[in-house]
Formats: sequence, C-alpha cells, structure tokens
Amino acid sequence: MIWFMNSSLEPSKLPESSLVDVSQLEIRAMLASDASQFVACLTRCYGDSYPNPLMYQPESIASAIQQGEMHSVVAVTPQGEVVGHSAFSFDHPHDLIPENGKLFVDPRYRGHHISDLLSQKRKIIATNLSLPGYWSACVTNHPFSQHEVIALGGAEIGLFINGQPSSVHMEGLHNLDHYRHSILPFYTSLVEKDSGPVYLPKYHRPFFEDLLRHTGIQREIISVGQRPQFGAQVIARQSKEGKPTGIRVLQMGDDLLKQVEIALGTLQGKNHPVVYIDLPLSDPAVISQIPELEAFGFIWGAWLPHFLSGGDILRLQKLNDTNVNDQEIMCARPEGILVRDYVLSEWRRIYSPQSKPAID
Repeated sequence: MIWFMNSSLEPSKLPESSLVDVSQLEIRAMLASDASQFVACLTRCYGDSYPNPLMYQPESIASAIQQGEMHSVVAVTPQGEVVGHSAFSFDHPHDLIPENGKLFVDPRYRGHHISDLLSQKRKIIATNLSLPGYWSACVTNHPFSQHEVIALGGAEIGLFINGQPSSVHMEGLHNLDHYRHSILPFYTSLVEKDSGPVYLPKYHRPFFEDLLRHTGIQREIISVGQRPQFGAQVIARQSKEGKPTGIRVLQMGDDLLKQVEIALGTLQGKNHPVVYIDLPLSDPAVISQIPELEAFGFIWGAWLPHFLSGGDILRLQKLNDTNVNDQEIMCARPEGILVRDYVLSEWRRIYSPQSKPAID
C-alpha cells in the first residue's frame, strides 16, 4: 500500500552533513543486508507511526527479501545509507500479483524525483519476474499518489472504504482525525494481450464493462452459473486488533455462508474495522454466492486480475466501522470518480435499512 504520513521528524531539523548529490545515489535491488539501513530510513521518515510494526524489525525485512515475499528497490548513498525505498509485496507465496507500495523517501532528499528513479528500476524487476501486472492502493485524502500510478499505466479497480487508519496524514493537508480514510486500488497491466472468463451476476455487468474499458483488459463476462456441489474451503487471516482483516475462499461451496460465519467468529473481539473476502471469479458458483454475501453485509471492494493461478478474484468488504466520510474521497480523474460512486452506491444499497439484495 502506498502510505503518506507525517514524519515525526521535521526535514529542516535533520542533519545535513551526510547529504550527497542525487546523481551519486545508486538505485538497485535491495539486499537482505540492507535491512538495518532500511529501518533507519523508515524511522527518519515516519518516526514510530508506520502502521505495520514488522517494518521496524530488520530480521523480518531480511527474511521477506530472502523468501521472495518482498522485492524491493532502494536508493543508496556511496556510504551505504538507504534514503529511499519502494517494493512489490506478495500477500501469500502462491499469489501471482504483488502489491506495489511501501514507498518512502528520506525527508532530506524529497523533491529530487527519487520516487521516479525507484519506479523505473521497479519496472525492470517486474519484467524480470514475468509479472502479468501489479496492484497499488492509493490514499484518497489527496490525489498525488494516484497521479503517479496513473502515469505508469495504472487504472482504478475499486474502492476500499475505511481501509486506512485516521492517524495517516500528509503534511500541509486538512485531515479529519475522527474518520478512517478510504483507499483507491489500481491495477497496472504488464501484458499486451489479456483475456479470460469471469463469472458475475448480471447487475454488476455494466460496471464491470466500464472497468474493462479503462483498464484495457479483455474478459468474457458470464452471468449464468451453477450452484456449488461441494463444501466451501476458507481461510481467515489473523490481523492485529483494530486493523482490517480478511478471509480467502479457496473453494466455493454450498455451505459458504456458514463457513464465513465461523471465520468471522474467530475474528471477533479484535475490533476489525473492515473484513475482506476474496472470491475466485473463475468459479461458476460465485454468481449465486455474491448476492448471498451481499445480503450478509459484504459489498464490492476491488477486482484483482490474475491474482490466483486460476484467474481473477473479487475482493468484497464488510464494514464494521460504518462511520464513513464519503464526502472527502478525492479522485484524480473521471474514471476514479465512476468507480468511487459505484462502490459508494453499493454501500448505500447494502447498508441502508431499507436495502434489499439485487435481483439477478
């Protein structure tokens, strides 16, 4: 995820003695041995406010690099000091599509287009990994990070309502601390020809066709499915208290709602503001089970192409924190506004006291 937050250290008060000319920086793939310098740079940028505590643990970072869970690019001075970072991160070792994010630049070096240099090198890494694409999650309290992703070919694919803590800030902008913030996911395709089938209820088809047009991806939309004949298989992802969490459906099944209830029960008591559920769009049974999940309180979150070896997924979201600030969700272009408005309309449809499930 692309996080932008206030640093607890003011750039003007940071020591300037170690500054080098930007032309002397080396932009390269991060090594496990860079982990301590990585943490030092993160701390200069964010103090102790970064939302993922594992990012402050050099041994965890080194392990993620060694295991291929994170493919990072760093900007390094001749003295070996890390002053910029960006990464592809995989949620699960078997996922095909990583998240593009964890972008930060040392406050002393901001304004020198180091993020552009990191992005150029990161694109080479994506090519070497033979990635079909990657996804990014941009903040919506300002459009700056969205413009950067759009410039590299990214397209809006959904909206994660209340997906970001209210403590996330960017300097010089108005922030409402009593509201969680929403984030806008993008997909950047790296393949020229991209086609395949997806199963969706008819009432989502017009919106999905809009997504296909502005992503440039081709899909055969099939709205005739079948009831599942086997039991569902789901995995609940444990997250820290107060953080969004998720459920992954490995196999659709006739007892999916029961399995989801069980999974939600294991997640109770941790005050998760949002629960996501990932559904395989290559399974015909998903057509009948999307409306059932919507009646259970889940709504459209994001379409993630190529996420699994079997095809795309649809990430639905269930809001436990329904205090939504929908008036300050900023989008960089009309395509983003279209996506935002559709997801918000689904939120109102599902969460309105008078709402009823859509008819397929």
